Parts: sequence; structure tokens; C-alpha cells
Amino acid sequence: MLSHLEDYLLHAWRQLPDAGSAPRHLSFLGQATGVSKVCFFIFADDEHSPRYIAKLPRSPAYNDELMGEIAAIERLRKAVRDDLKATIPGPMHVVSLSGHCVIIEPVLPGQPMDALVSVDGRLDPSSTARQVALAHHWLIEIQQNAPHRQQRLDAATLWDQFVEPLELMKTNSELTQSEEKHAEELCSELRALEGRELPLYLYHGDFRPGNILVDDDRIAVLDWQFSRPLAPPLLDWFSFVFRLYSGSVQLPDIDGSLEKYRAAFHEVFFGRNWFSELVADYTRAYCKALHVEEAYLPQLFSLYVVNNINQFHVFLTERARRGYLYLLRGAPTSGHSWKQQLRRQAYVWLLGDLAVNPTLWPNAAH
Repeated sequence: MLSHLEDYLLHAWRQLPDAGSAPRHLSFLGQATGVSKVCFFIFADDEHSPRYIAKLPRSPAYNDELMGEIAAIERLRKAVRDDLKATIPGPMHVVSLSGHCVIIEPVLPGQPMDALVSVDGRLDPSSTARQVALAHHWLIEIQQNAPHRQQRLDAATLWDQFVEPLELMKTNSELTQSEEKHAEELCSELRALEGRELPLYLYHGDFRPGNILVDDDRIAVLDWQFSRPLAPPLLDWFSFVFRLYSGSVQLPDIDGSLEKYRAAFHEVFFGRNWFSELVADYTRAYCKALHVEEAYLPQLFSLYVVNNINQFHVFLTERARRGYLYLLRGAPTSGHSWKQQLRRQAYVWLLGDLAVNPTLWPNAAH
């Protein structure tokens, strides 16, 4: 497949965005990204930095999935200002090679944010505040400028965006009594939102430091596979701050220690420390900028946990079926079948912790 890609690029170079003169030869650096996709950084001649990145499915069976991601990016590029277009992938060049859909796009500038995060368990307050500010500013800007909905929630929207994800989580998870009770209470609270004014915004779906490139005082955001044009607010924000902290304590996304996930969850959202206070302050600023009443924070935070339960269940089950099995370490379900263990993955346990810690940042100053 790589030889087909190289032949195509050498012959069609001038058709690429901002191509310039055709190179004499090309070299490639491959990177696997999840179950369905492979990326190749493309180096022209002897340049030290890649010029383009090519994304292609691992098999033609994933063509539609890749095209769905590209369609989402293209819709967004048409909707936002030029300065924001420069912070997302594109422009895109699409071609079919040997039955594979191939997307070629310019490489975005910057260094991955997760490479800037200390991994010794200690976040530096100054650099961390800068990273949080950059992510916060970009998220507000893109959500204000992308199509959004600011009106009262009708019954259909309430079901699609709030209640159905909760029902799906209950179907796909093994819940304890306290978790079931919390889920039922949450369901009642969500249903009570009908007729209330709660805006819906663009959702990236995997907004974490590893998908953010930092270039001086600007960022660019990669990997829009899980994006949705409209979703409840704050889901991306909660994901970012939790995974920023998790990266500093070397906690992997999906197969770390249950004890460490719980500790990190408490430190970020329920503890009293400089990072949780920073997050609390920026969360309140986010609510103000995007017209979200702070009274809805408990429901939105629970929905963030529910959303991650659903997203990781699909992702981990799909990976397991292809031989890549990631299981939570240190959980009481160890020794059960892998299917049973995936029904009690990390975010299910965090939902249980949320049931007994209902107040975000209880001691943070207002």
C-alpha cells in the first residue's frame, strides 16, 4: 500500500494543497492511531520536517468511518473564521488507492501538549496554567463560532442528547446498587430539563493533550473521529482537565490502576489543591462565556462520566474483538471474562465515586 501511495504522490504532487515544486523522492514515518486508521508523515526530499500527513484505513471496511471524520472536519472548516480554520486539519485532498480511501493534508505546526506535561507526578503551576488557558480559550472560540443551538430543550433533543446516553450506559454496564440509584436520580434530573434553556455546542469527542499541538500562543486540534456537531456543553472541557492531570501522574487512558483513576478523579474534581481550584475558576468562566447556568454543572458532569463509559465501552470492545485487549488493573472484577470486565471499566467505577461525592470542588472559593 505504501508503494502505491508513494507513486501517487510523486505523480500528483501539484494537486496537493500548497504543494510547491515536486520532490525528487519521498520518505514516510508511520503511526497507528486506534483500531481503524493508520497515519503516515510525508517527508519531501531531505527535509527534516514532514510536509503532509496521509490518513488511511487499516482495511477498506473502515473507509466510511474515515470519510465520516473528514466530512465533520470539512463542515467545520466551512463554518468558522479563517483564523480558526488554521487550528484544525485541512484543507483535504481525497483519493482512492487500491480500494482504500486516502486523505492527504498539510501538517499542522506545533508540539504535542502531552510532551510538555511533566510526568513525575508534579504539574508546574505556571506552565500548567498556560496550557489550561490555551485549551480554554480555543474551546470557547470554536464553540462560539461553530453552529450551535441556544434554545429551550424539547423532548426529542432531551432524549437524544441527555437521556438516551444514560439508558445506553445502563444497558452496557454492570452497576452496583448505589450506582443504579445515582443513575435513576440523574435520569429524573435530566428529564426535568425539558423546556429549560441549555445550549448545545460542537463536541470534539477526544479533547486531550495528546490531540493538541502547541505553537507559541496558539494551539491546533487533531483527531475528530468522535466529533458531533451538537452536544451538551462542558464534556470536552471536563475530559481535557482530567486527562491533563492523568498524564502528569503517568496514568494511561484505559488500562491503568483503578486506585490511581480514583485518586486522580478526586484530586481534579473533589479535592482542595491549586489545580482543582484552577479548574474550578476556568469552569465558571466557561459557563459565563457560553451562557451555561452553573446550576446545571452536576448533571453535565455526570453526563461527562456517562459519555465516557459509552465511548470507551464501544472502543475497547472493538479493540478486543481484534486481539487488542485492555483491562483495568486492580479491580475486584479481575478474573471474570473480558466482556464482564469491560462492563466495569474505569469510568463505571468513577460513576460510583460520583454517587458519594455529588458536589464539584466543594471547598473551592467562589
